[in-house]
Amino acid sequence: MRTERWRVAVTRDDKGDTSLSAALERAGFIAVSVPVLAEGPAPDPGHLATIARQLESFDWIVCASVRAVRAIRVARGSEWPSQPRTAAVGPVTAAAIRDAGGSDPIVGSIFTAKSLWERLKTLNDWRAQRVLVTTVDDGTRDLIDGLRSMEARVTELQPYSMIKRPEAQIRADWFSGRPDAVILGSAKTAIHLVNAVGLDEIRNLKAVVPIGPTTSAGLENLGIRAEPPPQATFASAVEKLRSLLPP
Repeated sequence: MRTERWRVAVTRDDKGDTSLSAALERAGFIAVSVPVLAEGPAPDPGHLATIARQLESFDWIVCASVRAVRAIRVARGSEWPSQPRTAAVGPVTAAAIRDAGGSDPIVGSIFTAKSLWERLKTLNDWRAQRVLVTTVDDGTRDLIDGLRSMEARVTELQPYSMIKRPEAQIRADWFSGRPDAVILGSAKTAIHLVNAVGLDEIRNLKAVVPIGPTTSAGLENLGIRAEPPPQATFASAVEKLRSLLPP
């Protein structure tokens, strides 16, 4: 019987019943808050407001996160139109789109932008299709480049920003929390965390779980080998962490 309760660093600034912290606690871990990036406003609020009011003009809306859906919904001030087809990187984002009033989204197999594009590219003749794609700083380009290669008319929208917290604050949270393990949601988060607490701190953990293959590759560039879960979701990451517990 497993009796050890790992303290797991949560590098996101999310809260509530659907948060990663809540999922970890339900799975028997102790969640330790060490936010590395904090959500900030859209880089161009005017562009966000304009696009949010014009969702009806698109044939497709593709979203990569719940944060993106929420930011567009707030900027629009009303429910999404039901006529554009939608796609989401993962099931949680898909649920947020449905809740916002959008049509039932297409979702990829392992919940990454690349796997979503693998599914989308055979479903439609993308030539001249008007597609809104939400983006983030340093995000992968597989889906956007794929759409443009098939002559879709792509509009990119960054509906929010992620701002790095001061390293001193990250370091203080880390060492006061004394984590045994960490779940990392992006390569960018991994880099900032290593810069703040040091590479040896991460290497000496009992477990490091990257959310998906892109984050895993980013960790490998830092000299840390860590396998992602089968699907790029935090629920799957929690299960991966459970599998690494000592018997």
